[in-house]
Amino acid sequence: MPTEKADVVVVGAGIVGCGAAYFLSKEKLKVIVLEQNAVGSGTSGHAPAMLGLVLHYVEPPELCEMARRGSQLTMELAPLIAAESGIDVGFNRRPLFTLAFSQQAWQEVRRLAPGTNLDYELLSSEECYKREPRLSRAAEVYGGMWVPWAARVDAYRLTLALADLAQKQGAQFLTRKAAGLVRQGSRVAGVLTSTGERIDCDSVVLATGVWTPQASAWVGTPLPVQPIKGEQLLFQYDGPPITMELEGVGVTNPPMVNWSIHPLGNGAYLSGVTASETYVFDTSIREEAKQAILDFTVRVLPCMAEARVVGHRTGPRPIPPDGKPILGPVASLEGVYVLAGNPGVQCCTMWGQLARDLILRRAISYSLKPFLPERFSAGVQGRYGIMALKEEPAGRR
Repeated sequence: MPTEKADVVVVGAGIVGCGAAYFLSKEKLKVIVLEQNAVGSGTSGHAPAMLGLVLHYVEPPELCEMARRGSQLTMELAPLIAAESGIDVGFNRRPLFTLAFSQQAWQEVRRLAPGTNLDYELLSSEECYKREPRLSRAAEVYGGMWVPWAARVDAYRLTLALADLAQKQGAQFLTRKAAGLVRQGSRVAGVLTSTGERIDCDSVVLATGVWTPQASAWVGTPLPVQPIKGEQLLFQYDGPPITMELEGVGVTNPPMVNWSIHPLGNGAYLSGVTASETYVFDTSIREEAKQAILDFTVRVLPCMAEARVVGHRTGPRPIPPDGKPILGPVASLEGVYVLAGNPGVQCCTMWGQLARDLILRRAISYSLKPFLPERFSAGVQGRYGIMALKEEPAGRR
C-alpha cells in the first residue's frame, strides 16, 4: 500500500480530536485525522455539552482548575468558531442552579462551593423555591447554589465546525481505523491502518475517547479508560421556558446518580442522568432508566407532566480510574501525545491548544504532572473518580 506523509496524525475525530486538528492546522502543519466511523459519531454526538464548573469537578483541585479554564476558553472561542465556520454551534449563556435533595448533599454543596473560586450564591430551601417557583415542594430541596457563569453548546455541531475549519486550513480527514504505530528507535515514525496503509509522521495525537485502552499495546504504557454510560431523556415542553441549567445532587432514585434538566432551545430539554459500566458503544436506553428519569423530573418540576418525551440521548463517557483526564506525552514513545477523559467538551479548545504547544515545544502555563499517562505505569487505582457508581456494573454485553 502507498505511504502517506504528515507532520501530525490525529487519531479520532470527536470534539477533542477535531479541536487538536483545528489548532495544529492553523499553524500550517500538515495534519491527517483518522476516524473509524464519522466525524462526531462517538461520545461527542451524544454529550449534554454544558460549559461550566459543576460540583463534581471541584475535587481534586487540579481537575477543578482544568474544568474552569477549559470552560472559560470554550465559552470565549465557541461564538468565534461558529462565525468563522458558518455553523450554528448552539452556544447560549445561562446560569447554573445546583439543588441539594438531601441534608447530606446540602452539606457537601456548602463544603465544595468555596473551591470553585467563582461568584456564587448559596440559597436556603425557601430561597430556592423563590428563584424557580415551578419547583415542587414534594422534591424536598434542602438548599442550592446559584452560579451565573455557565453556558451550553451543541457538542456535535461544535465538532463539525472544528472539523470544517481544520479542513479549510489544510487538514485531511480519512475514514480509516488506526491499527498501530510505527517505531523508529525510541520515537514514533508513523501510524498503521487496519487496511494496511502506513502514514509517516513526526507526531501522533491519540484523541480516541472510550477506545483509548486499545492504544496501550501500541505505546507500551497502560491507558486505562472505562466507558461509563449515561442515559437522558429528551423532552419537548411548550410552556414558559426554563432559563437556567438545573442540576440536582443527593438523588436516591436508582438507576439515576444525579438529576439535571438542560434547555436546548425551541422547547427542547434534556433530563437525566444515570451511570453504568459498559463495554461497547451502546446508545440504547433501559426502560427502568427511562421511567426513573421521567418520574423524578415530573416530581421536581410538575410542569414537565405536560411535556412530551420525544427521544433520548445516551452514550459512554471516557473515564480513567482516578477520574482525571489523561493528558500529555507518552514517556515510553517520543512523539505520542494522549488527550482522553472528562471533561472533553468543556476542554476541547484548551486541549487542542495543549497538543499544539506540546508538538511545537511551546511553554505550558499549567502543570501536566497530575494528568500524565505515566501515572498508571505502576498499576491502576481508583474507581472512575467523579463518576463513582451507585449500581452494579452492567456486565459485558
